[in-house]
Amino acid sequence: FFSSRRRHTRYISVTGVQTCALPISPFFYNDSGWSWLRSFNGGLIHTCGLQNVGDPCTDPDTAGENTSFGGHGRISNIIARSVTAESIEKDGSLYLVVKGKCNLISATEQHLELERTITSQIGKSSFQLHDRIRNLGQTAAPIFLLYHCNFGFPLLSKNSILTLHGAELEDGTDGAIS
Repeated sequence: FFSSRRRHTRYISVTGVQTCALPISPFFYNDSGWSWLRSFNGGLIHTCGLQNVGDPCTDPDTAGENTSFGGHGRISNIIARSVTAESIEKDGSLYLVVKGKCNLISATEQHLELERTITSQIGKSSFQLHDRIRNLGQTAAPIFLLYHCNFGFPLLSKNSILTLHGAELEDGTDGAIS
């Protein structure tokens, strides 16, 4: 949990918090329409994608079949592997660095890998999130990525600053990016 003065700063859904002590599995994901909400636990930043973000849809071009993609994709229901956490000293400051990988794999289609690094300087009230997505499959595949951010008090205030560094930001809904 990210916390500020011992207050949780993230949204927690009625479906519960997925941790090592609670069940987390790709089997909980349901790609039928908006049924992914049955396993949506909220979170400070919930990752959506990698095959679809937004409304559920059907892709008639995938292997000549109609493939259904549920709302917001299934990456958030994939169990992370190669997870590490370490403290690093750099320029006289101490940092906590957490890394992990999630793979979206099909035996006959895609193999997409999301490699995530979260870095936070000890004693500071900020963090950096760095994602690297690779297509390890044999064919080209479109990649969709959405950060579903659930900010609330005390993170969201008149003094808050959100800094994004990206090559391009695309507005999926009117007024979402200003």
